[in-house]
Amino acid sequence: MDWIRTRKSEPIVPARGRTLLTGSLGSVMLDEYGWQTPFYCIGLLGISWMLLMRYMLIAKHRRRNGGLSIYSDPFHEKANKLEPKASVPWLILLTKPAFWSLLVGHFCENNAFYILLSWMPTYFHENFPSAKGWVFNVVPWVITIPSSVGSGYLADVMINSGFSVTFVRKFMESIALLGTAFFLSLISFASSYYTCLTCLALAVACCGFHSSGILVNPQDIAPRHAGSVFGMMNMAGAIPGFIGVYVAGHILEATKSWNAVFGQTAVFASTERLAQGPSNGKSGCAMFPSLPPKSEHNVCGVGDSTKRANIISTLITRLNCGPNSLITNRIIATL
Repeated sequence: MDWIRTRKSEPIVPARGRTLLTGSLGSVMLDEYGWQTPFYCIGLLGISWMLLMRYMLIAKHRRRNGGLSIYSDPFHEKANKLEPKASVPWLILLTKPAFWSLLVGHFCENNAFYILLSWMPTYFHENFPSAKGWVFNVVPWVITIPSSVGSGYLADVMINSGFSVTFVRKFMESIALLGTAFFLSLISFASSYYTCLTCLALAVACCGFHSSGILVNPQDIAPRHAGSVFGMMNMAGAIPGFIGVYVAGHILEATKSWNAVFGQTAVFASTERLAQGPSNGKSGCAMFPSLPPKSEHNVCGVGDSTKRANIISTLITRLNCGPNSLITNRIIATL
């Protein structure tokens, strides 16, 4: 995530839509050719992709380095000269509400996502046994792809229109969580197959807005450590993958009611409140407010001292100012 430009991160994250598409195609293959077929196809595609990427990366390296192998000594010497990354300030992160908001928000969203992913097929099999499995296993997840991509472009449009990054992230995450909770709540009042399918499809589609909310927030609040923050956030999001699914199964076993399962999922999703700090419409860093204003490639704008010094020197030369003049001091204060 560190290498993605901040202003282009929203459309890139929904590339995970290929995972949803693979699951949808897997459902079709499961019904038509048996349960072994999806495993064979996905395994072969994974191996083929790995071999293709290995070939392309080695060829690209040799073109750039005059035919040298990646195992040659100059390559390793160049790698050893790379500057080590700055250590992650975990103590600072753990004291910031924005960091905990990411963990809690991703936990709540994944709780709804994994429960729908795990229990939705069982729900349709029990309540609508004559329904075709490839329909309710494909339709909701296919709809999620355009919602994920569309939310990314919508987020870009809003930011470019002057809305603060904080407001846009909260707005997208509110649609994801509250929208999912709303459509899950409607299941209690639905009785027909198509109504239930529509409600669950829209609930899953709302999850796509998560791609432009909390999911890209690490790049906004801690661009230098976005990978580490995202790793912690993803770890928290994996917990409901087994606990949330287990609790949903326990509720279903105890109550024999699908309304109770979807109801508790809706309540859990709607209780999440983002706490990244007030949005004042200014550019700044929610996690590290002491850092300079943002630049084009870095929301928190970690400054480059060499570049700033060159800018100051150029301006002083062009304005014909002395090193201690009032204009010079104002330039330094601004930069």
